[in-house]
Amino acid sequence: MVAAADACAGYLAHLLQTAHACARLLTPHHRVLPRPSLGQPVEPVRLTGRHDALAWLEAIAPAVPSAMAAAVACDHPSVACALAGDLWPLVHYHRDVALWISVYEAGLRSALRWGEPMAIRETSSTLALGLVAAERHEEAIDHYARALALARAAGDLRGVAQYTSGTGAALHDAGRYADAETHLMEAVTLYGELDDRRGAGLAETLLGSAAARQGNADLAMPVLHQARTDLTRLQQPDPVNAARALAYLGEGYSVAGHHDLAVSALTQARAEFADAGHRHWIARTTEFLGQAAQRAGLLEAARGWYTTSRNQYTALSSSRDVRRLDERLHALGAG
Repeated sequence: MVAAADACAGYLAHLLQTAHACARLLTPHHRVLPRPSLGQPVEPVRLTGRHDALAWLEAIAPAVPSAMAAAVACDHPSVACALAGDLWPLVHYHRDVALWISVYEAGLRSALRWGEPMAIRETSSTLALGLVAAERHEEAIDHYARALALARAAGDLRGVAQYTSGTGAALHDAGRYADAETHLMEAVTLYGELDDRRGAGLAETLLGSAAARQGNADLAMPVLHQARTDLTRLQQPDPVNAARALAYLGEGYSVAGHHDLAVSALTQARAEFADAGHRHWIARTTEFLGQAAQRAGLLEAARGWYTTSRNQYTALSSSRDVRRLDERLHALGAG
């Protein structure tokens, strides 16, 4: 039994150390949970860069749920939580929604068993993001509410800003733009008080998008420009979210009737996502280009962009997005 427990601890220590190294390379801004120690010396895995780190996470992803279960069975719920947290870059880049939800549901159960408030908050928040991706918006908002209550109880203003922004993001994804604006404006204010330009930039991105989609270009465009500025001037770069801000800025230009500026911004954003290796947002920006063409009356160009985007989403097994592109193509009529 002792030998089996030692082997389990050694395996978990190896996974934990390397997954954490990958997470720090790929998503250095993501909040890190308290790090458990298994007391096991492990040989470090040498990672040559971001692509190497992502490839390692892709390779071990199928083993993570069973590793989390083993950690809980060995009475290490903190390790299960940490493994879930360190898998964030994989779901962030690849958006395997089924894996995302299953891992973070297990992570939340482990956090509740552990009883660590920060772990409960962060697994709740990351699970909420996955539920948004699955269009389970009300469940997501409930998880954000749990995290927000814990942050307020702890007096953690940064957490309050994060989960308020997350609630706004869930409402934005649900198309409830006016409701989203209230939460996103509050988050921007809180991040401003904290002098957190990254957090402000993330909230500004969706605040500007919400305004644009309601036809309020006068509000949208300055906010989107500010978001892009905030996210490109970070001391610790965040290339994916900087490109997201540019993509939404391109959408804003399109809604405001500036087609050439929209195409320029969206083309650049798509190139930035390609450099970052973020395939979902490559497909999303391609879809934005189709919408921009359609708004400009360029229906054949729109059909071409939508077809390309649909193929990209199909390759990602993103059924929600494929359905939406099918609807866009159907609305254009036969080519």
